Amino acid sequence: NIWPYSDVFSIIPSPKSNNEFKLFVRKNPGKSQQTDVTFSCEYRLELLTYALKYFPKFTGSQTIEFPRYRCVMIDHTDHRVEVNLILTPCSIEEYTVAGKLLNSYNYKDPGRNGHSALIPLL
Repeated sequence: NIWPYSDVFSIIPSPKSNNEFKLFVRKNPGKSQQTDVTFSCEYRLELLTYALKYFPKFTGSQTIEFPRYRCVMIDHTDHRVEVNLILTPCSIEEYTVAGKLLNSYNYKDPGRNGHSALIPLL
C-alpha cells in the first residue's frame, strides 16, 4: 500500500507491543473518513522519528508553529548560554538566540553525544 502524505492523518506507537505502530489514513481519496492500519517493525522508533519529521506534510501545511522556549544551557564547566528550544513531533531542536541551529536531538537517539537521555514523548 502507498499513501500520499495528504492522505495520512497521523502515525502513533501502539501500546500493545514495542514493535507496533498505527497509521491513520484516508479511507478513500478525497473523503474525510479515516481508517487505521497496524504495522509491526523492529525499527519502530526510527520509523516514527523519520515519519514525524515530515509531520507538516500530513496536515498539508508547511507553516506549523511548534512550541518554542527560551532557555539557558549550562555546560559541564557551568558556562551559561541563552538558547531557544523548539519541540517538534520528532525532536528537540536547539537554536542560538540569533536563530542558528546548534543541535537537533531526535527522540530516537537518547544519550547521543554524551547528553542526558531524552524521554520520547510518544
